[in-house]
Order: sequence, then structure tokens, then C-alpha cells
Amino acid sequence: MIDKKTDRLLVPEDQVIVVLDTASARNLAYPEQSPQWVDTFAKMSVQGYSFSLADGTLAELLAQRRRDALTAEECHRICQRLERFLNPQLPVLLGKRDLMGMLQVNDNLWSEDECRQMSLSGWSRLKRYADSGDEQQSPEWVLQEERDDWIEFFSGWQQIIDKINAEDPSTPLDLEAMSTGMLEGMASAQDKWTSLVPPMSVRLHLQSRYLCRQFIRMQKAEDAYNPTSKKKRNDGIDADLYRFLQLPALVVTEDRGFLTGLGDIDSFQKHWFFKAEALAEKWEQGQKPAPIWP
Repeated sequence: MIDKKTDRLLVPEDQVIVVLDTASARNLAYPEQSPQWVDTFAKMSVQGYSFSLADGTLAELLAQRRRDALTAEECHRICQRLERFLNPQLPVLLGKRDLMGMLQVNDNLWSEDECRQMSLSGWSRLKRYADSGDEQQSPEWVLQEERDDWIEFFSGWQQIIDKINAEDPSTPLDLEAMSTGMLEGMASAQDKWTSLVPPMSVRLHLQSRYLCRQFIRMQKAEDAYNPTSKKKRNDGIDADLYRFLQLPALVVTEDRGFLTGLGDIDSFQKHWFFKAEALAEKWEQGQKPAPIWP
């Protein structure tokens, strides 16, 4: 019998993880008075909710401060308001390998303590950056790595399709069948970690369908999706937010691509995205919004 792991590291299972994207955090820089949702999040943080910045959010805020898109005063205001509700032990939630480590999946070298220290170090760096005299190396390379990975991902799939087309150009590809095959292939690869409950194919349900949809859109004869275009240059950074859903987690965002742009995708996880005000209002109404597995 397989020993099924259910314990999540860093944040206990009985706490609801909430991850903030860049715009939600950055918008705290501008109003003179702290938004009401900050007060609500502060109450939620002591009643079963664990708030963290996404690691991409940290990198983008640091990059914006580095090029003076954020002033020292604005950065200070952001940090001051975020500090009211962020998890003091995990203010930044790291992605990729660290998410797998939290789920105790396939990495004996991952260190829970090291992950915590990196989270605290990143947050301290952002707070130091509120000092206009504090010069730090730009994190732009981290963001560019995400952009490059995004392009490379779709490029790999496209090469396979181009090869199929070259071998039999007379038979047009069935996009619906292609979509089904891609999802089945991803689910098979994701579920190699048999100890995880629910399986990774469920945890990455929305992410897999989003990736598939974008690739199918690349095949359109007109207005095809182009991950290499300047207009889409940050899609890879934004899409990294989907990874946090596997914990599971709610995501606070201002991005319409998450809030209204997923309507054509059939996935239970698309309802895990909230504007800050909407999440706060739902909680104030006596509900306990949480990501629930089907």
C-alpha cells in the first residue's frame, strides 16, 4: 500500500494560503489612507489565513524600485501596509522547486529552513530598498528567466507540431484532438508522484488547461497568440501565479486575464482568483473563502 502524504510544510493545512500579485501590492503605494481591505486582511491573518507575496511580485517590485518606477517613499508605504497582514515567517512564497518541497515531493535536498530564510531575506531586501540610498543589484535577470522559460515551453511544443505537419502536410491537424492529447499527456506526467493526494493533475488543473488553450491559440490563422511579442513579454511572469494553486492557494490580483479572461476554460480553480476588495468583502460577510478540492 502506498503511503499517501497529506501534510503541507511551511504553512499548516488548516490555514488558507493567499498569494498577492504585483499590481495588488503596488497599488498600496498611492492612496493617502490605507485601503479598507488592508484592515480586513489584517484581521484575517490572525483567523486562519496566511498571506504572502508571490516571488515574482517581489522581483517585479524590486525591479520597479531599481529603475525608479517606485519612489523610496512609495516603496516604504507598500511595505508598511503589507506588513500589517503578511505572514511574518513567510512574507514571500517561493515558487517552482520550493512549492514541490512544501508538498514533500521528490526532492530530498530541499530545506524547509533554507526556504524560510530566503523568504525573510527577500522581504528584508524590499524593506531596505525603501531607503533611497540603498543600491542593490537589479533582479531583472530573474524576470527575464521567467520570460525565456515561457517562450521555450511553447517553442518545444511548436517544434513537435511543425514536424508532424512536415511529415504529412495533406492532413490538417485536429485542434480538438490535439488539445485532448496534450491534456492527457500532461496529466500522465504530473501524476508520476503517486504519493500526492489529490494528484498533481488535479492540483495543476487550471494551469494545464491554460497552457493548452494558449498553444491552440498559437495555431490560429489570424490573430494567433505569439509568446515572443513585446506585448506578451510578461505573460510568463504572470502565468507563474498558476503554480501556487497546487498548494492549494487563493490568488489576489488586479489582472483581468485571471479575473475575467478564463471564462472559456472549464476548471474549478478559476474561481480561486480575487480582487483584494472582493476577497475582503466576502470574508466580512461571514464567509470563509478557501480553495477546495473537488
